[in-house]
Amino acid sequence: MTREARLDYFPWKDEYSVGIFEIDSQHRTLIAILNRLYSELWEDKAQESLDAAIEELIEYTKTHFAFEEALMEKYGYPGLPAHQAIHAKLTREVGEFRNSIDQGRLANPLDALPFLKDWLTLHILKQDKEYASLIADLIE
Repeated sequence: MTREARLDYFPWKDEYSVGIFEIDSQHRTLIAILNRLYSELWEDKAQESLDAAIEELIEYTKTHFAFEEALMEKYGYPGLPAHQAIHAKLTREVGEFRNSIDQGRLANPLDALPFLKDWLTLHILKQDKEYASLIADLIE
């Protein structure tokens, strides 16, 4: 597989845009982190390199979720509690992914990445677009 193909594991598509610049920028960063993680796994990088990529994904996800939730709260989005629950569930699942890799329970950690890609795609296209459609016009 060529380097270019690996970089395109999860390409950004215009349909992912929620119409809020900062959120779109953060989603692009999350996708870039997933692509780096995929590359690290594909190239069978040293464990510390893989650990750093996973930790970056976890930390950036927390930052992104906090930003989204603060935005929803600021603009009175009524679905905030449900969205927070979705965020908490993914945070737990990514932590379980990290623990599975750390403990050697995943025969091939690459097998877990489609879950992350599919989850993020669905989350952006469904839950994030829903709140963004209600508050995008309110943002100055």
